[in-house]
Amino acid sequence: MVMSPLISICIPCYKRVDYVINTLNSIYRDNSDVSLDLYEVIISDNDPQKEVLSIIDQFNYPNLKYYYTECEGFVNSYMSLKYGEGKFLKLLNSQTCLKKGSLAALLELVEQDLEKHSVILSTNGQLERFNTVVYKSFDEFMYASSYYTSWSNAFGVWRDDYEKKTHDIVLNDLFPHTSVLMALSNKSSFIIDDRKLFDIQKIFKKGGHNMFKSFSIDYTSFIENKKNTKEISLATYSKIKSDLVSKFFPHLYFKTKILRVDSYDSEGFKQNLNKYYSRGTYWRIIILSWLYPVSLLVKYIKNRFVSCLLYTSDAADDTPCV
Repeated sequence: MVMSPLISICIPCYKRVDYVINTLNSIYRDNSDVSLDLYEVIISDNDPQKEVLSIIDQFNYPNLKYYYTECEGFVNSYMSLKYGEGKFLKLLNSQTCLKKGSLAALLELVEQDLEKHSVILSTNGQLERFNTVVYKSFDEFMYASSYYTSWSNAFGVWRDDYEKKTHDIVLNDLFPHTSVLMALSNKSSFIIDDRKLFDIQKIFKKGGHNMFKSFSIDYTSFIENKKNTKEISLATYSKIKSDLVSKFFPHLYFKTKILRVDSYDSEGFKQNLNKYYSRGTYWRIIILSWLYPVSLLVKYIKNRFVSCLLYTSDAADDTPCV
């Protein structure tokens, strides 16, 4: 009897071949101390030209599996999970590189959770907690994770949960993984792993869809529905919306409309906000967008200070942290 691997690393791909090469190198080269029997890597390619297929032979590993998937857009994130045979299915974007030691850390966390089968969200230090916390209710988990439940890189699901929910949910085409996560609200254990486990390769002029609408309408509708069914509290609902307005949207607007390093469509943003947000929200976001560099500086100084406090060395060293 062939044993299932502990983790399936599921990578949805569409072109960006060079990024995929770096991602695979980060798994097989930078985490080479991990036994190949413990995990598998799934490539789900929805590019009709199958450009990624041309580099698969460079990685001659028995646990690397390539699938061509006839689906459009972000639905590939959901489809990539379908091919996994591991006990835990971990979604990983094609521009994401695992840090050294992070694969072993993920495997250890999953192994420790084999009995509970918790919902596990890997937020990669974005919450600035840099540790792992267990929550006993969906509401507490949602309050703590905020809008990072939308992040495909953070998502993972036990295969048995994925298979049980496959036929029971209506997928949101923009957030298929979040559709699955929201269907797991009745679980009894939730884990947020905020350790820094991976790096994101920068993509200039990233865009192609209306992310402003995706979050002001589609993602907000998720938490609106959970509030209406009393699966999350009003406090949690308000907190997530507040974080979107004060953090996510200013960041998105700053990069797209001010710096213009991203190229997301923003058509109808002001009108779309009116569905779930109060009057004046649009102008608050605009003001915060222009102030965004200040918040970045404050965050940098804070993180630098924390790093200094946590810094340790095997040798006695009085060198100041600068």
